[in-house]
Amino acid sequence: MAQTSTISTRLTADARAEAQIQPLSDRFCQRLARAAQDYAPITAPVRVLDLGDATLRRALTDGTDKPCRVDLLCPHAPTDSANSADVTVIPGTLGQADLDGALYDRVLCAHAIDPRSDPQSALAWLFDRLKPGGVALFVMSRPRWSGALLQRRLGKPVLCENGVTELLDRVGFVDILCCAQKKDPGRGKSCGYLARKPNGL
Repeated sequence: MAQTSTISTRLTADARAEAQIQPLSDRFCQRLARAAQDYAPITAPVRVLDLGDATLRRALTDGTDKPCRVDLLCPHAPTDSANSADVTVIPGTLGQADLDGALYDRVLCAHAIDPRSDPQSALAWLFDRLKPGGVALFVMSRPRWSGALLQRRLGKPVLCENGVTELLDRVGFVDILCCAQKKDPGRGKSCGYLARKPNGL
């Protein structure tokens, strides 16, 4: 019973902290999408798992003429903009959703990892949902902006760029690329990361 209560408290804290993160700017998302296309061009139809930032999703799908079938992981009722012929809403949360064994070519995950009390487990869950050779695009908070908030909520500091890279490597990702945008108006708030699941896994 005590263990169940502890898990419930942790998940509640994760949800509260995640809710404090603001949507990404259009410019930042467009730059990340271009970096993702340079990193791993979409040359055929892809299946995408999206953890809920519509701006980042639009930037990625608008940047290719190939069909993108999107599964949107959503813990609450989506807005009308989430519903389209190419987007399927799946109820659930990171680490808890039933994806019926689906594997994805791309995973988009904006500010859903850094608020977690156990970021490594969350990353491992996403890693397992990628196809071999699949690519994940993460957006994480930078410590100087949101560190105080998340440390108050979860009792832990936000990971620095090197810490995120080490965590991605530990989970099994390869070809990890940090996409800091020095001239972006949101400089200091967020940082993008691209990483690949090795072929053959």
